Amino acid sequence: MNVTRFGDALSRFAQRFVPDPFVLALELTVVVFAGALLLSFSFSGGSGGESTLIETSATLASGWLAGFSNPALLGFALQMCLVLVTGHALAMSPPIQRGIHRLAALPNSAGGATVIVALVACLSAVIHWGLGAIVGALLAREIGRHAKARDLAVHYPLL
Repeated sequence: MNVTRFGDALSRFAQRFVPDPFVLALELTVVVFAGALLLSFSFSGGSGGESTLIETSATLASGWLAGFSNPALLGFALQMCLVLVTGHALAMSPPIQRGIHRLAALPNSAGGATVIVALVACLSAVIHWGLGAIVGALLAREIGRHAKARDLAVHYPLL
């Protein structure tokens, strides 16, 4: 089985069976809520009914809201935003863009294209994590354009 067919098979499997991350978050919330409700009923000796349901709902809701207003979480989110913004700024700079265009013209095979994207993204990530993430995507797009112009069959999702 060649890499293209294998990648296509994995892609079809993921699209068919792997749910959206938001759906997973909602499903896990329901599982946690049901588990908390069962535990609170068992600890209250089966009594309490409606008050236990209200207390469990309130605790779950406060946990969700506290997660969004947690200063440590907001600080981390800001750091990640800065990493990606600075990585994007570096990747869009003229010297990096020239390098991307030169590298995109190099591969003569689909395997070579994949190796170049992987190596450049990994090496760029050693310098700056955000740069690696953005440069890898930009290089994959540019290699896809060059491959199409040269009738080189590459597996774009694999790039």
